[in-house]
Amino acid sequence: MPRASDKIPASYPMLLEDIKSRIRSARIKAALSINHELIELYWDIGKCITERQKQEGWGKSVVERLATDLRNEFIEISGFSSRNIWRMRAFYLAWTEEVQKLTQAVAVLDGENLPPPVAEIPWGHNILLLEKIKHPPERLWYAASASSSTAPYSTRNTPRPSNGVFRGARACRGSSPPTWSSPGRW
Repeated sequence: MPRASDKIPASYPMLLEDIKSRIRSARIKAALSINHELIELYWDIGKCITERQKQEGWGKSVVERLATDLRNEFIEISGFSSRNIWRMRAFYLAWTEEVQKLTQAVAVLDGENLPPPVAEIPWGHNILLLEKIKHPPERLWYAASASSSTAPYSTRNTPRPSNGVFRGARACRGSSPPTWSSPGRW
């Protein structure tokens, strides 16, 4: 015969839902934190490579060797192919040297630091933006639109530049393209 203390209280389903909600929230926060750290790491790697190339004349063979050595050391971690390391360099340059060439200033683009919205979106999304959008303020607008999405890693919520046309599902509901873009590109 079951004891009275074995009976599940009526408030148990609410407790369960509360705890499940907290777990989901913590998982999302952890994923966002990990993503932010990875983007910062990739920025730093890109910076190191750029500085060494300027100081020591590093070329393709050094980056190829670096990729091989990193993959051998960190077998359990993907993302250190030579192609991805070159992307890290391009990522760094896209938000520093390219920004310094701009004639029109944009507040969060100082040419030295990683813009916050860029650190909030996944690496694959950053690569997509780098490959599709060459103008830094426009790229920043897309990054900010993607980072403000309610579903952080959903590709359905990520702005997708396609032939200069915004194709985001939800990311920019009600917003308009930045005023500094050329009208024909939207």
